[in-house]
Formats: sequence, structure tokens, C-alpha cells
Amino acid sequence: KTIMLPMGCNTSLFRQRPQQSEIMKNIPRPRIIFIGHINYRLNYELIDKLVAMQPLWSFIFVGPVYIERGEDVIGEVKRKILELNHFPNVYFLGAQPKQSLPVLLGSADVGIIPYDIRFGSVRYCSPMKAYEYLASGIPVVTTDILALRETDRRVVAITSTAKSFSLHIRLFLKHWSPSDIRRARSIATAHSWKRRVYTIEAKI
Repeated sequence: KTIMLPMGCNTSLFRQRPQQSEIMKNIPRPRIIFIGHINYRLNYELIDKLVAMQPLWSFIFVGPVYIERGEDVIGEVKRKILELNHFPNVYFLGAQPKQSLPVLLGSADVGIIPYDIRFGSVRYCSPMKAYEYLASGIPVVTTDILALRETDRRVVAITSTAKSFSLHIRLFLKHWSPSDIRRARSIATAHSWKRRVYTIEAKI
């Protein structure tokens, strides 16, 4: 018998109310952020279209370039990242210490998870970053990752195209409210590591 639980999150770390990030202060708003490894898992075709579609939005990528699937894919990922670098509204901030992530997220407007769900290892993952975004009080727009389907659609939008990504981001930017922030943080708290361990203990 197998019991599967979603990923947990260090909610207390990301619920801090930090000062604005010095790194981010010169990046124009709105700020659309992705935190994680920059690798084969990203849907670069979707990202390219989205970035080109919204030249006045800043797209910020935080994390190391992480290559793991062979020399042919290494070249492809590196090429795609170089192409993204040509857009003036794209910012690669590289790897950052975990303790600094709440500051970066606290200075962002929307968190994205533009994963390429053609890979089974992606489609069936449980992304910790979704709950880190929510704990930081920002909404999430993501591709169709199964583990996120049950999440409240008022704070997590699931979609598949650049046009739809753009629409959902625009709606969040326009309508995100203090009550939405509270709702997002409440959902993140339900996925804290403390709650997750309690669940595991009860199952055992």
C-alpha cells in the first residue's frame, strides 16, 4: 500500500514580511518571478512567447542553470537561455541563498511555474515553489501539474498556453487583494512541513 502526500514548505520562513529586495529595486514592475533550477523542465517555447507578448512586464528567473540529461540537451538548454537573454525584460539572477528567497518573493507580483509537462517526471511532480509563492502572498500561474489541480483556483491558475498565462497574470495583477493574500498564506500553512509530518505520523 502506497500513500502519496504533496510536497511540504517552510512556511514560517516565507511568511516573513521583508523589506524590498536591493537586487530587485531597479527591476520595473510588474515583476513575474520563477524560482528553481533552470533546466530541461522549463517550457521555453511558452516562456519565449509570453515574454515577447508582454514587453512591459519583467520576467525574473532565480536559480542555477542545472544540466542533467546529456550533451544534446545541454546544448539545447544553453541555447534557449541565451535566446531568452536577448529580451530586455528578462532578468537572470542566478542561484541565491535560501534565506534570501522570501525577500525576492516579497518584491514580486506573480509567481510562475512554466514547466514542460510532456516529461512525466514534471507532470507528476509536487513543486515546493508553489507553496513558497503562496506563503509569500503572491498568486501562482502554472502549467497543468497534477499535484496542483486541487489547489484553490482563486490563488492558483492552471493553464497551458502563453496567451492564457498572460491573461491569468493580468487578472491577478489587477484583482489581487488583501483577502487573496490571506487565502494564499492559509493554503501554504496547510502544506507546512509541520502539518506534513503530523500527517505522516498519523499514517504510520
